[in-house]
Amino acid sequence: RHTRLQGDWSSDVCSSDLNVSLVGQPGAILRIEPSTRTDVLDYLGYGFTEFRVANPQAFSVGDGVLIQDRFSPGFYSTVGTIVAQRGDTFFLDRPFHHDYLPHQGAEAIRTHSILEILGVENASVRGLKLDGNREHTIVINGCRAGAVFMLQSKNITIENVTIERFNGDALSFQQCTNITVRHNEISHCAGGGLHPGSGSFNYLLEHNHVHDNGGTGLF
Repeated sequence: RHTRLQGDWSSDVCSSDLNVSLVGQPGAILRIEPSTRTDVLDYLGYGFTEFRVANPQAFSVGDGVLIQDRFSPGFYSTVGTIVAQRGDTFFLDRPFHHDYLPHQGAEAIRTHSILEILGVENASVRGLKLDGNREHTIVINGCRAGAVFMLQSKNITIENVTIERFNGDALSFQQCTNITVRHNEISHCAGGGLHPGSGSFNYLLEHNHVHDNGGTGLF
Protein backbone atom coordinates (compact mmCIF):
# COMPACT_ATOMS: atom_id res chain seq x y z
CA ARG A 1 0.00 0.00 0.00
CA HIS A 2 1.19 3.51 -0.59
CA THR A 3 0.59 6.81 1.15
CA ARG A 4 -1.44 9.28 -0.84
CA LEU A 5 -2.44 12.90 -0.59
CA GLN A 6 -5.21 13.40 -3.12
CA GLY A 7 -7.42 16.32 -4.02
CA ASP A 8 -10.18 16.74 -6.57
CA TRP A 9 -8.36 16.33 -9.88
CA SER A 10 -8.93 15.50 -13.50
CA SER A 11 -6.62 15.47 -16.51
CA ASP A 12 -6.95 19.24 -16.75
CA VAL A 13 -7.87 20.84 -13.44
CA CYS A 14 -6.57 20.82 -9.86
CA SER A 15 -9.10 22.33 -7.47
CA SER A 16 -8.23 20.99 -4.03
CA ASP A 17 -7.13 23.25 -1.17
CA LEU A 18 -5.90 20.86 1.54
CA ASN A 19 -3.47 22.88 3.68
CA VAL A 20 -1.99 19.60 4.96
CA SER A 21 1.40 18.93 6.52
CA LEU A 22 2.71 15.35 6.62
CA VAL A 23 5.44 15.16 9.27
CA GLY A 24 7.53 12.12 10.14
CA GLN A 25 8.35 11.15 13.71
CA PRO A 26 11.92 10.22 14.73
CA GLY A 27 12.72 6.63 13.80
CA ALA A 28 9.65 6.17 11.57
CA ILE A 29 10.28 4.63 8.13
CA LEU A 30 7.87 4.12 5.22
CA ARG A 31 9.04 1.01 3.33
CA ILE A 32 7.50 -0.34 0.13
CA GLU A 33 6.34 -3.98 0.00
CA PRO A 34 8.08 -6.54 -2.23
CA SER A 35 6.85 -6.67 -5.83
CA THR A 36 4.80 -9.42 -7.41
CA ARG A 37 4.33 -9.84 -11.17
CA THR A 38 1.84 -11.73 -13.35
CA ASP A 39 0.67 -11.75 -16.97
CA VAL A 40 -2.43 -9.87 -18.09
CA LEU A 41 -4.94 -12.21 -19.77
CA ASP A 42 -7.07 -9.88 -21.90
CA TYR A 43 -6.67 -6.95 -24.27
CA LEU A 44 -6.88 -3.84 -22.08
CA GLY A 45 -8.28 -0.82 -23.89
CA TYR A 46 -7.42 2.81 -23.27
CA GLY A 47 -9.76 4.39 -20.71
CA PHE A 48 -10.94 1.16 -19.07
CA THR A 49 -10.17 0.25 -15.46
CA GLU A 50 -10.67 -3.53 -15.08
CA PHE A 51 -8.16 -6.31 -15.74
CA ARG A 52 -7.70 -10.07 -15.29
CA VAL A 53 -4.38 -11.73 -14.60
CA ALA A 54 -2.92 -15.23 -14.73
CA ASN A 55 -2.31 -15.28 -10.97
CA PRO A 56 -5.06 -13.40 -9.07
CA GLN A 57 -3.45 -14.38 -5.76
CA ALA A 58 -0.67 -11.90 -6.55
CA PHE A 59 -2.88 -8.92 -5.62
CA SER A 60 -5.45 -7.72 -3.13
CA VAL A 61 -7.62 -4.63 -2.77
CA GLY A 62 -5.46 -1.68 -1.72
CA ASP A 63 -2.36 -2.71 -3.67
CA GLY A 64 -0.64 -0.24 -5.96
CA VAL A 65 -0.19 -1.75 -9.42
CA LEU A 66 1.78 -0.92 -12.56
CA ILE A 67 0.16 -1.97 -15.87
CA GLN A 68 2.43 -2.01 -18.94
CA ASP A 69 3.59 -3.91 -22.00
CA ARG A 70 6.61 -3.66 -24.30
CA PHE A 71 5.11 -0.68 -26.15
CA SER A 72 4.10 1.52 -23.22
CA PRO A 73 7.13 3.51 -22.04
CA GLY A 74 6.98 6.66 -19.95
CA PHE A 75 3.54 8.23 -19.70
CA TYR A 76 1.94 5.32 -21.57
CA SER A 77 2.16 3.01 -18.55
CA THR A 78 -0.51 3.13 -15.83
CA VAL A 79 -0.01 3.16 -12.08
CA GLY A 80 -3.10 2.94 -9.90
CA THR A 81 -4.61 1.44 -6.78
CA ILE A 82 -6.83 -1.64 -6.80
CA VAL A 83 -10.14 -0.51 -5.32
CA ALA A 84 -12.30 -3.60 -5.94
CA GLN A 85 -12.16 -7.26 -6.90
CA ARG A 86 -14.88 -9.39 -8.45
CA GLY A 87 -13.79 -13.00 -8.87
CA ASP A 88 -10.56 -12.93 -10.87
CA THR A 89 -11.20 -9.36 -12.12
CA PHE A 90 -9.59 -6.33 -10.49
CA PHE A 91 -10.59 -2.67 -10.79
CA LEU A 92 -8.22 0.32 -10.63
CA ASP A 93 -9.03 3.77 -9.30
CA ARG A 94 -8.05 5.40 -12.61
CA PRO A 95 -8.36 4.60 -16.33
CA PHE A 96 -5.61 3.01 -18.40
CA HIS A 97 -3.39 5.47 -20.26
CA HIS A 98 -2.79 3.14 -23.21
CA ASP A 99 -3.83 -0.14 -24.86
CA TYR A 100 -2.06 -3.18 -23.35
CA LEU A 101 -1.93 -6.43 -25.34
CA PRO A 102 -1.10 -9.92 -24.02
CA HIS A 103 0.90 -10.80 -27.15
CA GLN A 104 3.01 -7.69 -26.53
CA GLY A 105 3.89 -8.80 -23.00
CA ALA A 106 1.13 -7.06 -21.03
CA GLU A 107 1.74 -7.51 -17.32
CA ALA A 108 0.57 -6.29 -13.95
CA ILE A 109 3.14 -5.63 -11.24
CA ARG A 110 2.63 -4.78 -7.59
CA THR A 111 4.83 -1.70 -7.36
CA HIS A 112 4.10 1.98 -6.91
CA SER A 113 5.28 5.23 -5.41
CA ILE A 114 5.81 5.30 -1.67
CA LEU A 115 4.15 8.72 -1.44
CA GLU A 116 1.82 10.13 -4.11
CA ILE A 117 0.62 13.74 -4.19
CA LEU A 118 -2.15 13.96 -6.80
CA GLY A 119 -4.05 17.13 -7.61
CA VAL A 120 -3.14 18.78 -4.31
CA GLU A 121 -2.61 22.43 -3.38
CA ASN A 122 -0.89 23.92 -0.34
CA ALA A 123 0.72 20.91 1.32
CA SER A 124 4.08 20.01 2.81
CA VAL A 125 6.03 16.85 3.62
CA ARG A 126 8.77 17.04 6.25
CA GLY A 127 10.95 14.71 8.24
CA LEU A 128 9.98 11.42 6.59
CA LYS A 129 12.31 8.54 5.80
CA LEU A 130 11.35 6.52 2.71
CA ASP A 131 12.92 3.12 2.02
CA GLY A 132 12.39 1.76 -1.49
CA ASN A 133 13.31 -1.85 -0.64
CA ARG A 134 15.20 -1.93 -3.94
CA GLU A 135 16.40 -5.53 -3.66
CA HIS A 136 12.82 -6.86 -3.57
CA THR A 137 10.99 -4.59 -6.01
CA ILE A 138 10.75 -4.19 -9.79
CA VAL A 139 11.92 -0.99 -11.47
CA ILE A 140 9.24 1.59 -12.31
CA ASN A 141 9.59 4.57 -14.64
CA GLY A 142 9.80 8.11 -13.33
CA CYS A 143 7.05 9.58 -15.50
CA ARG A 144 4.40 7.67 -13.57
CA ALA A 145 6.01 7.06 -10.19
CA GLY A 146 8.84 7.84 -7.80
CA ALA A 147 9.57 7.34 -4.15
CA VAL A 148 7.79 10.69 -3.96
CA PHE A 149 5.59 11.37 -7.00
CA MET A 150 3.59 14.54 -7.61
CA LEU A 151 1.10 15.10 -10.44
CA GLN A 152 -0.93 18.23 -11.26
CA SER A 153 -0.23 19.78 -7.87
CA LYS A 154 0.92 23.20 -6.74
CA ASN A 155 2.34 25.00 -3.72
CA ILE A 156 4.03 21.87 -2.33
CA THR A 157 7.14 21.77 -0.10
CA ILE A 158 9.29 18.65 0.36
CA GLU A 159 11.84 19.28 3.11
CA ASN A 160 14.21 17.28 5.33
CA VAL A 161 13.09 13.98 3.76
CA THR A 162 15.40 10.99 3.36
CA ILE A 163 14.84 8.85 0.26
CA GLU A 164 16.92 5.75 -0.33
CA ARG A 165 16.99 2.49 -2.32
CA PHE A 166 13.88 3.15 -4.46
CA ASN A 167 13.76 1.13 -7.70
CA GLY A 168 13.18 4.17 -9.90
CA ASP A 169 13.41 7.95 -9.56
CA ALA A 170 13.64 9.30 -6.02
CA LEU A 171 11.46 12.40 -6.48
CA SER A 172 9.44 13.11 -9.63
CA PHE A 173 6.88 15.81 -10.30
CA GLN A 174 4.85 16.22 -13.48
CA GLN A 175 2.60 19.14 -14.52
CA CYS A 176 3.23 20.86 -11.19
CA THR A 177 3.64 24.52 -10.19
CA ASN A 178 5.38 26.21 -7.26
CA ILE A 179 7.23 23.16 -5.92
CA THR A 180 9.96 23.60 -3.29
CA VAL A 181 12.42 20.75 -2.65
CA ARG A 182 15.14 21.49 -0.11
CA HIS A 183 17.40 19.98 2.53
CA ASN A 184 16.68 16.39 1.45
CA GLU A 185 19.01 13.35 1.48
CA ILE A 186 18.57 11.21 -1.67
CA SER A 187 20.75 8.21 -2.41
CA HIS A 188 21.11 4.69 -3.84
CA CYS A 189 17.97 4.78 -5.99
CA ALA A 190 17.92 2.93 -9.33
CA GLY A 191 16.76 5.95 -11.32
CA GLY A 192 17.51 9.65 -11.08
CA GLY A 193 17.49 11.81 -8.00
CA LEU A 194 15.35 14.85 -8.84
CA HIS A 195 13.02 14.72 -11.85
CA PRO A 196 11.15 17.99 -12.50
CA GLY A 197 9.13 16.61 -15.39
CA SER A 198 6.91 17.63 -18.27
CA GLY A 199 4.69 20.65 -17.73
CA SER A 200 6.30 21.64 -14.42
CA PHE A 201 7.52 25.19 -13.86
CA ASN A 202 8.39 27.73 -11.16
CA TYR A 203 10.10 25.26 -8.86
CA LEU A 204 12.96 25.70 -6.37
CA LEU A 205 15.51 22.93 -5.72
CA GLU A 206 18.14 23.84 -3.14
CA HIS A 207 20.51 22.33 -0.57
CA ASN A 208 19.69 18.72 -1.47
CA HIS A 209 22.35 16.01 -1.08
CA VAL A 210 21.79 13.74 -4.09
CA HIS A 211 24.36 10.99 -4.62
CA ASP A 212 25.03 7.35 -5.60
CA ASN A 213 21.90 6.97 -7.75
CA GLY A 214 21.66 4.97 -10.97
CA GLY A 215 20.53 7.92 -13.09
CA THR A 216 21.28 11.63 -13.21
CA GLY A 217 21.18 13.62 -10.01
CA LEU A 218 19.01 16.27 -11.66
CA PHE A 219 17.02 15.43 -14.78
